Amino acid sequence: MNEGDHTDAGEFIPTARPILAPVASALTAPPSHPILLEESRARSVWADIAALIVIVVGFEAAAGLAAWTFLDDSVEDRDILVPMLSLRAIVAVSIVVLILRKRLQGAATIGLSLRRVFVDMAIGVGATPLVVGVVFVVMSMLLLIWSQLRGEMQSNAEQILTIIPRLHPLGFVALALLVGIYEEVVFRGFLMTRLRRATGSWILAVVLSSAIFVALHISQVPAALIAVTILSVSFSVLTIWRRSIVPAIVTHTLWNAGQFLYLFYGQEVL
Repeated sequence: MNEGDHTDAGEFIPTARPILAPVASALTAPPSHPILLEESRARSVWADIAALIVIVVGFEAAAGLAAWTFLDDSVEDRDILVPMLSLRAIVAVSIVVLILRKRLQGAATIGLSLRRVFVDMAIGVGATPLVVGVVFVVMSMLLLIWSQLRGEMQSNAEQILTIIPRLHPLGFVALALLVGIYEEVVFRGFLMTRLRRATGSWILAVVLSSAIFVALHISQVPAALIAVTILSVSFSVLTIWRRSIVPAIVTHTLWNAGQFLYLFYGQEVL
């Protein structure tokens, strides 16, 4: 505080010295967000990532062994796909929830929050045609130099028709929503954000989480994996930009639903 000023009447009026540095710092510094996990130690984050991967891989191995042991040869993949996918989603999301509770972390640390949820949903809807456009442009450019691309994509479509049961259109929307929520919670909400905290780099986090995401779809043809990679990076960018996985969930759901409905119903109309 300054010594003060005197009025003509001799009154002493105390004056305060303005403090500008903290104000300027607050205006220029990026706002913190729970998704940045600033209070988490890198060692704990790596442990959480390892726990998720080990348990999910262990579950997949156990489920595959159980299916091979107990199911009859007459049972086709399409007969058990939806139940197995639902079980996988429940297990993976449950692991994420248990880890969050153990670390005393809220849903906001994986980008789930009701704050601006309708704005984020609208952004997800608006981003969908942009993502579709990017995939279309990239695949069209590759078609000029990769003559087998069209055949591979047709083969991938036939594979999807073989392993996925024909559902009611609303059933496909529900399936797309299930996959969208489960994969975005696990890969963008949990895995990518923890990798960013562990490595200190969003770019490295996007690369590593996308590599794992693509590996999950390794049964698809190489051409389809290119599209999966573009999708993963797009969902990651949306999540980083909005600090929320809601836009990615919406875009992911609309992409899957559109793909299912086109393959099973759209081609019949055409």
